[in-house]
Amino acid sequence: MDSTAPTARPSPGSRARLQALLSHPLVFPALLMLATVVARSDALSTPISQVRPTLTAMITRNLGRDLDEIGVRAIFYPRVDFGGDQPGYLLQEFPVMNLAGVALQRVAGLRLEVAYRLPSLVCFVAMLALLHAFVRARFGTVEAVA
Repeated sequence: MDSTAPTARPSPGSRARLQALLSHPLVFPALLMLATVVARSDALSTPISQVRPTLTAMITRNLGRDLDEIGVRAIFYPRVDFGGDQPGYLLQEFPVMNLAGVALQRVAGLRLEVAYRLPSLVCFVAMLALLHAFVRARFGTVEAVA
């Protein structure tokens, strides 16, 4: 059977470009970040008041409220809501993620739920990219033996 119609085969140049694009070190973290955002999109839109808040969300909400009431001292006295008749102060690390959530809510005008969850998601993606770069630098490019 002799066919004169051209076939729809990709050229070797486009295949090499696609392979080069997919082997770029940032493609895997970018795809993983996209999959995470898509998988967690419903969680980013769920109001904290409708679910049992995590400790971080509770501390962040209280930190935002306490910054207005007692000022900068609130940074050194993180509080939770389940302290009973006590104020609910915790001894913990410096609340960087909580401050980032409060700042995103106030400066960027983001909704409460998104502002509290976004710093953790951004740090997750950044650490994923750093881990990928570290492993790639440590072990190099894997080559197959034919």
